[in-house]
Amino acid sequence: MILVILTTSCESMIEVDLPENKINEKDVYQNINTTKAVLSTIYSNIRDKFFLSKNSSGLAYSLSLYTDELDYLGTSTNDLYLNTINADNNSSRLWWDNAYQSIYTINAFINGVSQSSAFEKQIKNQLLGEAYTLRALHYQYLIQLYGDIPYTTSTDYIFNTSIYKTPYHLALIEIEKDFYML
Repeated sequence: MILVILTTSCESMIEVDLPENKINEKDVYQNINTTKAVLSTIYSNIRDKFFLSKNSSGLAYSLSLYTDELDYLGTSTNDLYLNTINADNNSSRLWWDNAYQSIYTINAFINGVSQSSAFEKQIKNQLLGEAYTLRALHYQYLIQLYGDIPYTTSTDYIFNTSIYKTPYHLALIEIEKDFYML
């Protein structure tokens, strides 16, 4: 009797269904509307996050201060305007983090669309072309800012935590290869 109890699985009793307002990742890429919604979200996040946004924490504004294209009229000290950037500069850390968060999302999108058989080749190529371009844009800016960078096309977070910097010229070659994938 005890043996029967120990060998009986309770897994079906502890499995939790997906909430009604969520969809499985693989199901997202079976419908053009949900796939386009993911791409739209990627564009929105790029616009709103620090890396490529046009707000005062964004790359364009901050580097314009750094290169004296803009005058800083704020009341607090601005390291970029004063050319006193340290390695622990908060803006630089935010750019780095936001860029790699976007790259991760873009990589997931590329994987999802690539593995989907629900789309015609022309639609698939358009979606992938936009995603490859966004990834290339992020990597191009990262290379211009930091030189050698970790280059990844993976969404495996364990793998991504163990990658090393890729020399900038090799990263540029990888970016270029993406455009020949279509």
